[in-house]
Amino acid sequence: MPTKIATTCPAVISNTLGQPKNLTLINRDALDFKWNQIPGQYKIVANLPYYITAPFIRSVLESSHKPPIVTGK
Repeated sequence: MPTKIATTCPAVISNTLGQPKNLTLINRDALDFKWNQIPGQYKIVANLPYYITAPFIRSVLESSHKPPIVTGK
């Protein structure tokens, strides 16, 4: 299943927010990312295509290092 990694989004976010100390932007393939690489608690903010939503949520929930809460709108 092909996935597209945003190339302009990280620059837009950095230009808009600067470099806040409480934000680390990780621009990786969401389906291949190993969640245990993130130290401490974390939150995920993502704009995902509908066809990878279920595999993405599954990879997060099956990880040994989960975020404290999972919500969606």
